[in-house]
Order: sequence, then C-alpha cells, then structure tokens
Amino acid sequence: KYFLGRRDSVGIIVYGDEVVSVDRDTGKKQLYVILTKLAGAVARGNIPLQVVVNRILPHINKGSPIIFLSNLEDDPTIVNALRDFRARDFDVTVLSPSSLEFEFDAKRIDRTGYEVMKTERDVLIGELRGLGVNIMDWEPDMLLSTALAGARGF
Repeated sequence: KYFLGRRDSVGIIVYGDEVVSVDRDTGKKQLYVILTKLAGAVARGNIPLQVVVNRILPHINKGSPIIFLSNLEDDPTIVNALRDFRARDFDVTVLSPSSLEFEFDAKRIDRTGYEVMKTERDVLIGELRGLGVNIMDWEPDMLLSTALAGARGF
C-alpha cells in the first residue's frame, strides 16, 4: 500500500513449488490483485531463491526496492541471491519470521538444538546485514507495517 500510495509500479513474485508473478502496475486494483495473490500463497516447495533471482533480474528496474519475506531456512542460495541484488545496487529489505520460538515452545526442539539454530540464524542475519541488506526479525504478533517500519523506517 505504501508504494502504491506513492504511485509506484508494484509487482510480486511468489515462489515455492512454482514461480507465480503479478506484473508491475499501479493503483487500487493492483493492491487488490497483490493481496489476493498473497492470500493464496502457501509455504511449500523447494525452488531456490537464486533460481528466482536469475529469472527476474533482467526485468527489474534499477533502483527498485526489493522486499523479501522468508524464514531464511533450508535454502543455501539466499546469501548469494541477495548479494546479486546488492551488487546491482538494489535496495533489499528482508522480513524474516522465525519459527524457532514456536518450535521450542511446542517441544519440537530441545534447548541445545534451539541454541544452535538461533546462533546459526543470528550469524546468517549478520552476514546479510554485512551485505547492506535491511533485515527485520519479524515476530508473529507484529503487523507487517510495523515490521517494515522497523527494517526500513518507512
């Protein structure tokens, strides 16, 4: 809504077991199209981010902001893919909901496993910040607008 309110062209790419995109456009109709696509998005599949980045890079305008929502788990290509965006001066923001607290509270992982996974996540987040990526550890009870404001100052 923020970008559409500025009359920017906004598109979206959802990937998992397939890559689905909404072409860039402006206005209230585009907001509805994007929200509808997001409402139907399901976390599944294993397409690496690097595959998606390689496919879309030639079609993104220079200087476009990139907002990436990911738990940052199970994809070894994330660092290189986001490095590719940053190397081309794209403004990258990552909103990353973590499942660690939930998994620990649900007793799916023990204290040692939790500490190891949390350390790995913290190291990855630090590495991404070192690339110039704006990143927000998105808590489950936090509104999207609040998470974006924390990561970017929008």
